[in-house]
Amino acid sequence: METTPLRLIAKEVGCSYSAVVYQTRKQGIRIPIRNFHIVSETGRERIRAALKKKYPDGRNGSQAPNWRGGRTKNKVGWYIHVPEYPNANRDGYVFEHRLVMEKKIGRYLRPQEIVHHINGDQYDNRPENLMLVNRSQHVTEHYNGLKKWEIAKGYIVRMEDILSSPARVLEIS
Repeated sequence: METTPLRLIAKEVGCSYSAVVYQTRKQGIRIPIRNFHIVSETGRERIRAALKKKYPDGRNGSQAPNWRGGRTKNKVGWYIHVPEYPNANRDGYVFEHRLVMEKKIGRYLRPQEIVHHINGDQYDNRPENLMLVNRSQHVTEHYNGLKKWEIAKGYIVRMEDILSSPARVLEIS
């Protein structure tokens, strides 16, 4: 008996893995717990038919119910959904700052090239805020910024000491 992974079925049908799992339960297809992600050929056909009936155009990308326009926020910056893009990740997303830099310089970025945000705000992708650097330059930029922050913290601590100390009365003679 031939078996097929549920993720492959989801990709073929154009829906999510969880939708396929839901349909296996709904169709009453029994899958051993240890092989939950694999289904037989007959089960696969039943799942595909049910999903094609429910979602004839699929549920990926803009057809997905939770689609918000293809722009999503990550802890590293904004992602843009561009599935046909050569440097997109496996889900079809590319960092917005990389796209902006590529448009600015007129070519694709190489994997070793890094886009540095000058003002330190990783969500500010204005072309004038972006700078193309290599790894050593990027580390240097962040180290210099750290040194400036340490100096500023020293000033802040001294000002807090001055402000928290009791006021002195100056005697004029």
